[in-house]
Amino acid sequence: GRNVAGSYGLRVNSPGAPSVANDTYEGFDWGVYQNAGEVWDLTGCTIRHNVYPVYLGGSDVNFTGNTFTENTFAAVAVGGTLTAAHTIWEGVPGQADWAYLIQGDVTIPDGKRLTIPAGSVVKFEARPGCNVDRYELFVDGELDVQGAVDALVVFTSSRDDLYGGDTNGDDNLTAPSREDWGGIQLRNGL
Repeated sequence: GRNVAGSYGLRVNSPGAPSVANDTYEGFDWGVYQNAGEVWDLTGCTIRHNVYPVYLGGSDVNFTGNTFTENTFAAVAVGGTLTAAHTIWEGVPGQADWAYLIQGDVTIPDGKRLTIPAGSVVKFEARPGCNVDRYELFVDGELDVQGAVDALVVFTSSRDDLYGGDTNGDDNLTAPSREDWGGIQLRNGL
């Protein structure tokens, strides 16, 4: 396994689709941080004792047989411009209560699609003391939200502990506000 001091346990910036297996990422700001151009595989890895277990910027990761323990925040952090033709925020196997946490504006470009399955929670990170430049989801391509009456898709603030648990790790010390996030902008003419 790898355990190197710094911000990232594993940082993937390749335009291709790498495959990473059987490593350990421990004690970082982000256990796995990726800006890959295509969907890639993370198999049999241990991600523990990090601030955030995973950051996805650009595409998605196929998670298979990984172990996630004792990370500060139980969420998949996301941001940036989606690069894969079709990205699915389907969660991490074995981590059903994890939300997707938008930590920077997310853009779905023209010709790209983001699917958010039924029952998912998407939170926008609340920036303390910031009433401008709140994070947003920009839709120039296709946003496929698959909520159902018995399995809602919820968009909310990182301060909202009712949906997706205590994502900001403050034990209910803060309450969500409509001022916490910027919203979803449909810019594709729909």
